[in-house]
Amino acid sequence: MTPASRAAEPHFGFEGWFGTYNRTEVQAGARLFHDNCARCHAIGLATPHAAAMTLFEARHRNGPVLVYRILRGRVALPVAHPLLPPGAAHDVATYLAWTADPTLDRRKRLGAIALSFLIAFGAVGYFAFGTRTSK
Repeated sequence: MTPASRAAEPHFGFEGWFGTYNRTEVQAGARLFHDNCARCHAIGLATPHAAAMTLFEARHRNGPVLVYRILRGRVALPVAHPLLPPGAAHDVATYLAWTADPTLDRRKRLGAIALSFLIAFGAVGYFAFGTRTSK
């Protein structure tokens, strides 16, 4: 994905039926989050001074896009926060999505296997029993 296309409207590879997390983006996002955001925003732990980020994306419709827009300065917030370039904002949004749902890749892979199994045995059942004619 080119930086110009990310600037317009971000696309996340883990969305959709067969999408998966890009491990490079998740690792880069983790580094960026811990370097820039972790001082004020905790993962999994809320304090009176910090907002917990563990399920932020899961709680909001279009959560990754919302995080991206916040980090790019497109959403007004009551407190100041550092703005990140488009690629870095995309990586942090991907990392936060991963923290909210780290088993997504495994679930999608198992779903694809189950769907393949059902299609294969449905076809076998159709050809074995569906082609019979009664007289």
